Amino acid sequence: MTPTATIVIPAHDEEQWIAPAIESALAGQTIADVLVVDDGSTDRTAEIARSYERVTVVPCVGQGIVDVNNTGLTAATAEIVIHLDADDRLLPGAVEAFVDAFTDPEVVIAGGSTVVDDGTTAIDSKILFPSHRHLAVAAAAINPFSHTGTALRRAPVLSLGGYRSDGDVPWGEDYDLWLRILASGAKAAGVTQVVASKTLRPGGITAVHHEQQHGRMRSARAQYRADIERPRFAELVALGQELRANTPAEELRRRWSAVLAMLAMQLLGDGRPTDAAVVSAAAIRLGPVRLASGVIDHRRRMRRRRQVRTS
Repeated sequence: MTPTATIVIPAHDEEQWIAPAIESALAGQTIADVLVVDDGSTDRTAEIARSYERVTVVPCVGQGIVDVNNTGLTAATAEIVIHLDADDRLLPGAVEAFVDAFTDPEVVIAGGSTVVDDGTTAIDSKILFPSHRHLAVAAAAINPFSHTGTALRRAPVLSLGGYRSDGDVPWGEDYDLWLRILASGAKAAGVTQVVASKTLRPGGITAVHHEQQHGRMRSARAQYRADIERPRFAELVALGQELRANTPAEELRRRWSAVLAMLAMQLLGDGRPTDAAVVSAAAIRLGPVRLASGVIDHRRRMRRRRQVRTS
């Protein structure tokens, strides 16, 4: 039987953005329901959400982002749960692409490619690596998924404890969950199709999370690197070469080289110079020009995002 999806939209005072988010969610052909988890909004967010026939508003007053996300995960009625921030939009065909990824019963997390805009103009994109091994390696250096544009298989994620805080630091709860899913041995899938448009704005959901999560993300990433198997030169090179069969092939190959460069630097910081040398050698083997352009492209994208967040 083809699985269906629940789309969960956490929201706090998002009356300006919530309608487009809901309408993009309702366009999916295989959705079971759309849940707006309202974190104590004082504006018309809940009222607007209730005006849609196929939307359920789930109150979660003043509990914070971790409890809001877990409330949505628990309340979902479908096997597959797709997260959508209230200021973002799913693109046509997104739900179907996710459902298709979960026809493999071993897949627990699936990420889709996203475009990033400032509300009017596209400023960046995040193209997902296609396979479990690409994503598992990339997760040791970067967050390979965007929370908007990621889908989860509900039961196994709940068995892992769902989202969690790190003391007084709730931000980065998504990346922490992704790493725990991968470390558990569960399978990930990458949807290279662009599934969502993310809005990056000063003070918005995406921007606030970004500014507060880096310390926790670095710590979780270091633990993940310590727990997974050591990098192997031949596999890293083979994974890079496999990307020639994907679209957009050259962009994916540049991004893979940049990921390896970042992973090498982080392994060096972990006190693992031998492993860092292996990863660096793989990146160079895939092409020094591609490596240099991949790193430069990554830095340019991060600079554009910082400019929008601080404008």
